[in-house]
Amino acid sequence: MTIIRSVIYLSWLALVAAGCCSSDKSQTSDTAKPEAQEVRVQSTGGKPTTVKPNVTEIEARINSITLVDSIHYKLSISIIAVKPAEGMESLAEAGQEVVVSPLYTTGKNGGIDIMSERNRSLRSLRDLQTGEMIKGKISLAQSGEWILVEVQGR
Repeated sequence: MTIIRSVIYLSWLALVAAGCCSSDKSQTSDTAKPEAQEVRVQSTGGKPTTVKPNVTEIEARINSITLVDSIHYKLSISIIAVKPAEGMESLAEAGQEVVVSPLYTTGKNGGIDIMSERNRSLRSLRDLQTGEMIKGKISLAQSGEWILVEVQGR
């Protein structure tokens, strides 16, 4: 009788555990231009839903610049002020220190378009000095890394 109870209990436990797991998982990937792209997701009702990336305007002071290669760099910044996108909450906060990397747009060949005005503006930050102020837009990538989407006034 004890064996039968154990089998029934384990079967019940397996059913409960299986019911708690969802097989309908949303899968997304990092995009090259989160501020400009909108992703269409098919909801269970069959109507398309638009997902907008969470981009925050910031004003920040540069703490350090780390050059990765001839194009890429990482900025350690202290955020002074934030302004979230309309209808969104900011993921960044004033007083927060974060490391951001530029999110360059790519050309037709798939490589970084160094002639793009946006990319030239992002690349220009490599020449700034510690303590200088910047204004721009940042976003949090799925990987958990902060990305610099746009630079304002450069």
